[in-house]
Amino acid sequence: MAETSVNTEKKAETTAGSTTGSVTRGRYGGGSRSGDSRSRGGYAGGSRSGDSRSRGGYGGRGGFGSGGFRGESRGNVVDLKRRVRRFDMEKTAWVPKTEIGKKVANGEIKSIDEILEKNIRIKEPEIIEKLLPNLGEEILENKRVQRVTTNGRVMRFKVIVAVGDGDGHIGVGQGKAKEVPIAIAQAVRAAKLNIKKINRGCGSWFCDCGKLHTIPITMVGTSGSVSVKLVPAAGGLGLVAGEVTKKVLSLAGIKDVWSWSSGHTRTSLNLAQAVIDALVKCGEIKK
Repeated sequence: MAETSVNTEKKAETTAGSTTGSVTRGRYGGGSRSGDSRSRGGYAGGSRSGDSRSRGGYGGRGGFGSGGFRGESRGNVVDLKRRVRRFDMEKTAWVPKTEIGKKVANGEIKSIDEILEKNIRIKEPEIIEKLLPNLGEEILENKRVQRVTTNGRVMRFKVIVAVGDGDGHIGVGQGKAKEVPIAIAQAVRAAKLNIKKINRGCGSWFCDCGKLHTIPITMVGTSGSVSVKLVPAAGGLGLVAGEVTKKVLSLAGIKDVWSWSSGHTRTSLNLAQAVIDALVKCGEIKK
């Protein structure tokens, strides 16, 4: 009689579990709710209907998912806020913070050469934008880099940019970010802050035109393991140089030159800085 009553109770529980007000528990598939029922799923979670409540594993409220795929990491939210804040700052008018910036905004300084000749450090890129409105940009390198941390590998983009007006002013900078547009903006900002003035002339023995189309003398520039030698060339020859060197010379306003390079020239930043070093040394000669 005892066994018969136990079996009767189990059948009653099974029948009650299939009714509307029951509580069902699933391991892999979860459960569906209707009315006031409650279901707890293992991996898949449950669907809501009426006043029901569901708790899932990966996709539900708890477990591994912690909100499913709707949640975003804190790093992505912070980056988004920074981009929005930077965009809002760019839309606002320029308010100079340094003494040089205030003089440029007031019109007391009208040429960038006045600042560079006194060897004053420029801390605001808006100064360059105001004094050199025809500034051009060239991307020298754009590649993906990574670093290993305790949380895994962090992927970022590294961009090297050269800026120049084609009239004796040149600068190079680099930027790193998780997105390419942000890295380019950082590189352009750094290049504007590193702007330099170079000296041009007609130093070739085969040319006596007197125009500013090449460099005045032969000069060697170095940066790291890279060494670049620039030699004056006659008018009409063009730029006999590699791709990176040619972009830097073109932005600087050099039209004809011979060049030789040695060292680890695949490092675009060192190669560009070596070219600029040679151009700057040409401006240090006594007239």
